Amino acid sequence: MASGTIRSNSPSGLDIIINWTSFPNAALGASGVNVKVYISHRDVYCAALAGSYVSVGGEKRSFSASLNDSDTSLKMTLIAEESFTVSHGADGKKTVTISAGWVFNGTYGGYYVGTLSASGTAALDTLNVKSVIVSCPKGVLGEVMTLAAETHSPLFKHKIKVAVGSESYTTGFISGAELTARLPSSLAYGMLSSSRAEAAVTLYTYDSEENLIGEDSAKTTVSVPATDAFAPSFELTLEPVTASSYLTGREIYAAGVTKLSALISNGAGKLGASVSSYEIKIGSSVYASQSVTTDWLSAGTVTVTARVTDSRGICSAKVENITVESYFAPYFSYVDAYRCDENGVKDDGGGRISVQFESVVFPLDGDNSTYTEAVVTDRNAALVGKCVVHEGEKKVLSFEISPEKSYTLSLVCRDKAGKSATYAVKIPTRRIDMHMRDGSIRFGGLIEKEGFDCSMDADFGGAVSIGGSPVGDFVTEWGKDGIWTWRKWNSGAAECFGTIDSKTYDVSTPWGSLFRSYSDTESENSTDYPENLFCENPLTFADIRRTGLSVMLMKRDSGSSARSPNYFLVAASSGEYEAALYVTAKGRWK
Repeated sequence: MASGTIRSNSPSGLDIIINWTSFPNAALGASGVNVKVYISHRDVYCAALAGSYVSVGGEKRSFSASLNDSDTSLKMTLIAEESFTVSHGADGKKTVTISAGWVFNGTYGGYYVGTLSASGTAALDTLNVKSVIVSCPKGVLGEVMTLAAETHSPLFKHKIKVAVGSESYTTGFISGAELTARLPSSLAYGMLSSSRAEAAVTLYTYDSEENLIGEDSAKTTVSVPATDAFAPSFELTLEPVTASSYLTGREIYAAGVTKLSALISNGAGKLGASVSSYEIKIGSSVYASQSVTTDWLSAGTVTVTARVTDSRGICSAKVENITVESYFAPYFSYVDAYRCDENGVKDDGGGRISVQFESVVFPLDGDNSTYTEAVVTDRNAALVGKCVVHEGEKKVLSFEISPEKSYTLSLVCRDKAGKSATYAVKIPTRRIDMHMRDGSIRFGGLIEKEGFDCSMDADFGGAVSIGGSPVGDFVTEWGKDGIWTWRKWNSGAAECFGTIDSKTYDVSTPWGSLFRSYSDTESENSTDYPENLFCENPLTFADIRRTGLSVMLMKRDSGSSARSPNYFLVAASSGEYEAALYVTAKGRWK
């Protein structure tokens, strides 16, 4: 608080005296100024005349005052009192002119006095001036925002308030020149439909005693970052879907017998946001859904990407890869069935059936196997008998058949994945050169139906027609040569299949995240085809016959018309693997 006195010092002895007092108000950036006007006098008489005034900083106020006192002692009489508000400059300083005038219009002490006046300057207290924001950067929730401000004292303290929508945050007292605020994640509750919003920033200035001096404000933009703290959360579940009881409940994806189920669950936005959309991408297909079940999968790697987007537009994603194993249904690679006696000796008139076979089954996880049943039916499809038979074992079926009738032997092979293969063999009657009865004739067996029947090999020098039309394709040559069983067809097609003996492969050469066998001569696993079987390079297929962990085959070369291709063994783990290769080739001989 500042104060002072301004006096006229008139030669007449009649003086006007101004007493002023100022009261600073930093919050308003101004001071209140109280002014009291006195007359110093002895006996005096004056009527209240117009024109008397009090002025502070250019603001002038009129008053009128009379004075009637016959006492000759010196005294001071208050004739006016006014209060003014004076604004300070940016530096908090202010000097103001204060003046007052009293209209007397008379003689006093031998002097004529018209208007008795006094004037002077008053230096008001310097205000503690509030700090002013110079610039306010854009803010990111969870990060520090620093204000640039003009401050007037190193002793001042500050607080920063940031308001977004209905949410706000105010710091504690900040000492020193650096004005920083780490924007809390709770401000996200004030921006539920967008990741960016306008924010009101207020800078409060306090003196050293933590009394508020003033405040300044500015506008800026704050944003919600796409980080884990703000992105929506969810769970992604991938499961194989199959009709195979063997695969059900096992994390095995097999080509052609497994579908993929993808499910997004427990999706939730954070800090007040809600989930606005779901997306599942499987391979190149995109589904705007929480759950998807694919069609039957193909072999290879399938990439699944799940995305959840919240009401602010922030997206979170998860990516998972699944491996779909190659798979094919089992098939018979070799079947030999014929009539025999009860000891298994081949006999065209025998009352038993001898059967031996080999089949191929895809290993999947190394535990896939087959179950094979032999089913015998008569000419009218009536069941004669059935029993389980085993690969590689020569089996004499226990039930008797008549030498006078023909039968069908069906081998039905099923693997654990639920796929099956059926191979049917005709078991003819006992063999005779020719049988004639009731106008019917048959060559190579007994008559079972009326008409003409040839059940023995026939050699025709020219084309064969039935009803004027040529018959279908037929085998012209066949045989066994080394590992190969082969056939040539009249159309020019040729085929062979065989098993390359088991050997040990050193599978230790890195190949991406996998390992493959060496490419030196120790890994040669090709073999010559039967001579002149193919006139051009045939199509080939190879399978692995082994037990234990699964391995894959990769062609090292394409082979030739005379020799089968070489193959790499590929495995997930480095090591030595014992394996035999089953190879099938199909092409042309003419």
